[in-house]
Amino acid sequence: MQSSVIAEREYDELARIIESRSFRRDSLQLATARFPQIPEESLLSIYSQLVRLHTKRTYWQHNKLKTKLEYYQSYLVARETGTGTGDLLLQLAEKVCLSPALYGRIILEQYAESIAAATPPATVTASNACGTPTPSATTSTPPTTNATTSTPPTTNATTSTPPTTNATTSTPLTTNTTTSTLLTFTKSTAALATPTKVVTTPTTVSVSTLVNQWMKNPLSIPDTTLQLHIKTCIFKDTHYGPLADNIKRSVGYEYEFLLREKVQELAVPFLDEEGLRARGYDKTPDIKLEVPIAVDGHIVNWIESKASFGDRTCHEQYMEDQFWSYQNRFGSGLVIYWFGYVSELNSFQDQGILLTERFPDPQQITKLALRPLISTP
Repeated sequence: MQSSVIAEREYDELARIIESRSFRRDSLQLATARFPQIPEESLLSIYSQLVRLHTKRTYWQHNKLKTKLEYYQSYLVARETGTGTGDLLLQLAEKVCLSPALYGRIILEQYAESIAAATPPATVTASNACGTPTPSATTSTPPTTNATTSTPPTTNATTSTPPTTNATTSTPLTTNTTTSTLLTFTKSTAALATPTKVVTTPTTVSVSTLVNQWMKNPLSIPDTTLQLHIKTCIFKDTHYGPLADNIKRSVGYEYEFLLREKVQELAVPFLDEEGLRARGYDKTPDIKLEVPIAVDGHIVNWIESKASFGDRTCHEQYMEDQFWSYQNRFGSGLVIYWFGYVSELNSFQDQGILLTERFPDPQQITKLALRPLISTP
């Protein structure tokens, strides 16, 4: 019989299996074979949380400037040599054990930095924030190295300017045989991404703003090949990125809706988060029962829905940020980890916090026998 409530030693062994495979998805097959009694949705939740925890602990290593330039260099070389197809960034991200969406964001940051380095700051305006930077009509020509040229100055006389594509090439990004860490645009490539909306007032756009816009809408990336690579990263990444965030948010809403339906079936008056905020509460559980119930003999004044697996790291953080606040303010309550939890964590029942993996069955619930008020004559 399958159960989503597991002992901590089983969870630790499961975590070791996933970690031994460098958090690749094929580790789930090994975990399923080793723990057939754990439901698939619980294994997926555990795997996702382990990946996110590992990323939080190690992302600083990937976020170093030198490392980001190396990743960008690897990407440029792979594109130049024709290595990989639409899943090129997926392959590169897997090699360094990083989320594809986060890896793609690093590439976009370096791509945007190369634009900023090759374009005078005043010419990056709101009109071309999501396209190729083009010179503003009101902006004077940038300083030049000599009186006869109008191109931006190079760093020194011996270093060549970043390579550009010719008029017959449709790919804005290219590399140079000697220096391939930066890219730039020419007039011929700028025409490929000319913005349709013209804003006359120049507004400076930061690199982070530009990258956020590109991540939310990859079609606004000037380079069509990079568009494909970033879209693939976003669609294939189940842990990070705008699509993954929206899916997690939707699943959370779905289980909150399920919880409200279950409480309504009990015919017990309650307030949801919106109703509690209307009364001035800042920290609010998903459900505050106006009339408490008892679950297996434990009084329940509030119910919190968590569409995830309750491991020790997440649960201790929730206890500190949410559950103890609810207990202090509203009394004892119930937390539902819909994808299961580590059994040893259910140790605060006497302090007023009960854990379960599903909504209690009717035979577990005791309701107060409410009698109608009889008015005196």
